[in-house]
Amino acid sequence: MGKNKVYINNDFLRLEFEGIKGPTNIIVPLVISPGKHDEIKIRIVPNQSIKLKNSVNVGDALQQTVSSGKSFNAGGSFFGSISFNKSISNSTKLYDVTFSPDFHDIIFTLKKFNVEHEPIGLQLAFGIESYNMESIDDCFAEILLEHNNKLIQKVKLERFTHPDAPKILLLCGYKRNSIYWTGGINKFFKTRLPFLEFSDIQYFKLNDLPHLLMKNYQGIHIFTAVKSDGIMIDDEIIKIDDFFNTIKGNNLKFIYFDTCNSVRVISAFRDTEISALIASTENLYTNYADEFEKTFYTNLSNGEYLSKAFQIAAKKKSSIDNFLINTRSGIYDPMFLDLKDDFNFKELIK
Repeated sequence: MGKNKVYINNDFLRLEFEGIKGPTNIIVPLVISPGKHDEIKIRIVPNQSIKLKNSVNVGDALQQTVSSGKSFNAGGSFFGSISFNKSISNSTKLYDVTFSPDFHDIIFTLKKFNVEHEPIGLQLAFGIESYNMESIDDCFAEILLEHNNKLIQKVKLERFTHPDAPKILLLCGYKRNSIYWTGGINKFFKTRLPFLEFSDIQYFKLNDLPHLLMKNYQGIHIFTAVKSDGIMIDDEIIKIDDFFNTIKGNNLKFIYFDTCNSVRVISAFRDTEISALIASTENLYTNYADEFEKTFYTNLSNGEYLSKAFQIAAKKKSSIDNFLINTRSGIYDPMFLDLKDDFNFKELIK
């Protein structure tokens, strides 16, 4: 961080998880250079839908040479509370943790102390009381660092995804800038979900799929066209059976065809071990398709079983007049689910 004597190491700024639980701590890695420091202050400004605990745990210093006229060291656990050596009385406090006046932000203040010999690193764990992911935008929290009453650094912690979250492969059956594709990719797929991770969009040929699927994806979401004689891949129509024969045997849990009249693939799908197919029985309006998949994937990520996530998306869309679909067969939800075995993505996280 240039000439700053104190800085947050962005490479190690992260959220900490416990199994399939949501984030339990915001981990702020603080680097402090040798010298006398009057006051270091860290303010955590979380998204409005996040509530933080009024506490912080301090991890082991990279070099245990901090002093406030005396030395101290961290506790035995990686995020143990600070414990002082015998030369400091139990009443000594090197830091304070307080709420802002509106009880939203957390302010950590490290008081006067010296750092001897070489820089040290402290990992500060700020506890998370609760959160509502549906209300969180791309920023999970903003972190402000002050040194000697001057703002010296401002960093953003983006919306999180669990490090072991199941992955969805995004495929496009059209060439880049294809004359056949009049739609577009839903901006929602750039969103970070807590328990689901989308790949970047992949423009591919059929023989690319075995290599792409080596990355242990649990699902496929494909933008393409489904015709009576096949599926559009790289702007060419290939046989439906050829596509499914290529993807089967890769432990996929589901495949989502993001295109009109895609239920035609159901026979080939049923000859695979894939647990679920999501397709459409009619033509789709873009705004309808975008809203449906947003609701579906958000609920799937939040821990709903696939069947329930599908039902919620269908019910939500069909209950809003703007999203009723006027089809050849009447007004109804055109999305279709063929389910062999129901599942919950959270169960796939170890």
